[in-house]
Amino acid sequence: HDQGYPSIGDEPITTQVKDGEDERAGRWRGTGKTECGIHI
Repeated sequence: HDQGYPSIGDEPITTQVKDGEDERAGRWRGTGKTECGIHI
């Protein structure tokens, strides 16, 4: 949290969240929403 990561996904795709962004904005930044296929 102190380093700008309020929500963490996979290490390669998680970026710091900027002021004013949603806490999950750092996950999968720059990609469209993708479902893993687990949820039916």
